[in-house]
Amino acid sequence: MIKMELQGINETTKAILRQNKRFAKNFKKGFEKAGRYILGKSRRIVPVDTKFLWKSGYVESQGDGLKTSVYVGYSAFYAIWVHERTEIVRSGIRQAKFLSKVIEAPGEQRAVNKIISEEAMK
Repeated sequence: MIKMELQGINETTKAILRQNKRFAKNFKKGFEKAGRYILGKSRRIVPVDTKFLWKSGYVESQGDGLKTSVYVGYSAFYAIWVHERTEIVRSGIRQAKFLSKVIEAPGEQRAVNKIISEEAMK
């Protein structure tokens, strides 16, 4: 199993608290929506032979409000092997580091923070 935890959203959390604490109740929805966004982007580049790995993608949340944690990952038993084997040449856009590359891509952290903020401010 492979799991990645989204971090670095302190700025978003602080902005939400400054606006009004009532936004906190929608924070979990925003976090879950951001997790689905990351999963969707990673599914575009995850290697697909049998679709088992692709189908094993998940978004899981724990906690409530501003104490929500969201995990995005792939539960296939070989997910970590496929994710970390960068020396294997794959055709097309399918590639290793299919979660890392999404999270670390330029502008993605900003996009994720925007998703969370917009949902929390509804």
